[in-house]
Amino acid sequence: MPSRGTGAPGYKGMPANDFGVRWSVTRDFGSGGPFTFDASSRDGIRVYLDGVRKVDLWKNVAYSTATTSTKISWSRNKEMDLAGYRVYRRLKGTSYPAKPIATTTSTSYTDTTVPKDGNVYYYEVRAYDKAGNASSGTADLGITTLDQTAPAAPKGVEDNWAMGYPDKITLYWDSNTEPDLAGYRVYRSPVTLTPENLLNGDKLSAGGYSGPLPQTGDVHYYVVTAVDTHGHESAASGTAMYYTRDLTGPVDTALNARGAESEAGVTLTWDASERTSGDFAGYSVFRSRQPRGVPGAQREEAGKGVKGTRFTDAAPPPGVTYYYGVVALDHAGNGGAPSAEVVVTVAGNTTAPAAVTGLTAAPKENGVALSWNASEEPGLDHYRVLRGTFVDGKWTYIPVQDPWTLRPREIKETAFHDAVPADGQQMRYAVVAVDQYGNQLTPNTGATVTDVTELDLRPTAPPATGAPLANLSTHPPGGLTWALSSATNEHGSVVSGFNIYRWNPRTRAFDLIGTEPEDNSSSGSWFDRTQPTGTTVYDRVTVLYADGSESGATETVAVTD
Repeated sequence: MPSRGTGAPGYKGMPANDFGVRWSVTRDFGSGGPFTFDASSRDGIRVYLDGVRKVDLWKNVAYSTATTSTKISWSRNKEMDLAGYRVYRRLKGTSYPAKPIATTTSTSYTDTTVPKDGNVYYYEVRAYDKAGNASSGTADLGITTLDQTAPAAPKGVEDNWAMGYPDKITLYWDSNTEPDLAGYRVYRSPVTLTPENLLNGDKLSAGGYSGPLPQTGDVHYYVVTAVDTHGHESAASGTAMYYTRDLTGPVDTALNARGAESEAGVTLTWDASERTSGDFAGYSVFRSRQPRGVPGAQREEAGKGVKGTRFTDAAPPPGVTYYYGVVALDHAGNGGAPSAEVVVTVAGNTTAPAAVTGLTAAPKENGVALSWNASEEPGLDHYRVLRGTFVDGKWTYIPVQDPWTLRPREIKETAFHDAVPADGQQMRYAVVAVDQYGNQLTPNTGATVTDVTELDLRPTAPPATGAPLANLSTHPPGGLTWALSSATNEHGSVVSGFNIYRWNPRTRAFDLIGTEPEDNSSSGSWFDRTQPTGTTVYDRVTVLYADGSESGATETVAVTD
């Protein structure tokens, strides 16, 4: 094995470098042991015992004087007025700077700041006395540092681009100026400097790169790094970005598709594709009233983005034969090969889900809190809460409405808070499960009901009467609006403003919480910034007149969150 030394081993004819040595010895170790064999070398060592290789450290280790720090030393001066020494360092080819890198009274110095860039640096030491006089410098002492500095990241890569959707890329960048530059590496998205993303393999680029651009519909990003002769790689350059158009569907195909109707609807199942694409986005399930081969057959998408191998079409209109197909889609919406066609004649059903269980109702300051157990019915679509009041000797139910659509609220959870005023009424609630066809029980056909008496937070003050106001209403959170029905009182005095009062259940009185001046309009408003939360709030508004009088009050109620 080649070895690198500073002189020949002394045997006639052997060179100073690139030689190997073999020693052999016969030794009787007896029956003891174990035994340890020590050996060292700058290159390779192999040790055999009775012809069997026991040690195999075989590699070429080139010896280098390169260092990551430098210690220099010198002989002490004899002068009596010696003050110390100044240490200077310069890069090969440059002059020593005016300022030393260190000042010391010792006869040695270790430089830990020498750049680790593989260059040659020279040192000299100058003695100086207490008067400031300095000697000439010592003879230059040169060292070669260990290169641990990577090249700078290439510049200009981010300036590369192309209009539209090109099918190839061409990258250019500014040349690096490092003297030990070996070349460049080009990487593609995702931008991580891994072998999988390296485009030019083991061959370094001399500058510039051209190659195909995958037409996947993705935005592809490219970066370039610089590599020096010691194998150090720079950080990534700026990023070049290219857009592509994806017109190719995924290779995924739903296999062995089949379907059947149940209470839950029409459930289709299939086997996973044997192959898959990286841009696979899921399956779409299509439904048609005509076979796939009929020209002009219309189809509708019943399910989209299905990740698994099962889908239930919950509510196809009954009494129709449907032709189903499952198609894999990519992120661009391109479809793969469709599954086999599945034919199902939908009968539908008119059976309501079973009554919910565990229904409870708890009165709160701001309404009634309802909860119930989850239904296990396969065709369950949502729950509906029915609010009952006792009128003319019987319970009358109305569904709780959505305040925006004014349609019965479709509740997906197993709890609901009915925000009704806490005015002491006797209430009865029913909760029904509704299936995909709208089938549901009623309180008369077995729906679960429960009774509750609301808390009574009504004011105990005399009733509010006498205010010339109309349409006094609340607008959560804290808003009040009203309309003025008369601009003067019975004495002809004009309106000057309004007083707003709020019932205080602790003091059992209406507290004045604000005064709103009259603004020469036929309506007024107020925002209660201190309105309490989670309760029922009763407000009253009175009219003030220029003669100093105040009208009676009009009352309204609000339920706060």
